[in-house]
Amino acid sequence: MGVRILCHGDTDGLCSAAIARAVFPVAEVRFTRPVNLLRDLLETEPGSTVIILDIAINETQKGKSSRG
Repeated sequence: MGVRILCHGDTDGLCSAAIARAVFPVAEVRFTRPVNLLRDLLETEPGSTVIILDIAINETQKGKSSRG
């Protein structure tokens, strides 16, 4: 278990991730986009803390379960 920060790779996403990383210095930061968010969540270890910053929901995946 750990902390994973998922953020968009644009300027406000980078700034948001930097602030979150200051609070959680051991967190893994992963840059993502709405179409990859579900995949990134599924690759996250169960029980981990996930912080999502500056990413909208992908409308085509909004009804899918994150764990099947």
